[in-house]
Amino acid sequence: MSSSVIITGANGSLALPTVAHLLSSKPELALILTVRNATEADANTQRLRHTISKFPKAQVSIHEVDLASLASVHQFANHVIEGIRSGTYSAPNAVICTAYSWDLVGDHKSTVTGDGYDRTFQVNLIAHAALVLRLLGSFHPDGGRVLMFTSDAHWPGKNLFEKIPPAIPRDLNELVKSQPLDDRAGDGFHRYANSKLAIIMWTYALNRHLQKACIPNRRPT
Repeated sequence: MSSSVIITGANGSLALPTVAHLLSSKPELALILTVRNATEADANTQRLRHTISKFPKAQVSIHEVDLASLASVHQFANHVIEGIRSGTYSAPNAVICTAYSWDLVGDHKSTVTGDGYDRTFQVNLIAHAALVLRLLGSFHPDGGRVLMFTSDAHWPGKNLFEKIPPAIPRDLNELVKSQPLDDRAGDGFHRYANSKLAIIMWTYALNRHLQKACIPNRRPT
């Protein structure tokens, strides 16, 4: 039975070589790719299309999804689920969440999404969590894998950009609706680091949930 791989942020520096590797080593896979701007005006998307063009027989679809909008995320999830039901898409055996956001210069207003959440936290975790949870029931019958990406930013003292050590606050609302600090760079990186720390915690929690639900072949990493 054929299968697919879903990749968010598919035109990013981490995803581009991933797309090229999958197309060259797993040509039987269908790739369902998301980008924030799917037009030719976006230089990163141009590079993605150039990468895909090297594989004329590739089964690839590119979708414009704004992870800073939960409505956009759910619209994409609905599209994929319906596509799997209709046979347009093969069931995924992996969701690779490479898209991310950080802002070291913006003012507080520019860092809040239309959903009312901190943009960095929503793009890095909330949107991906929403997408993965929507798609769990549509995975390939043989199971699959969810890949979430973090960095050394989650580890206090590891990253040179760190000015404020990452930590999960007692009031979890502070993660999604953080208060601005005067040091925009320090504040921006702190929010980014906290999102990466939360990704690790959420992934462990998802894994425990899947194990309790007796779904051993769906493994977050």
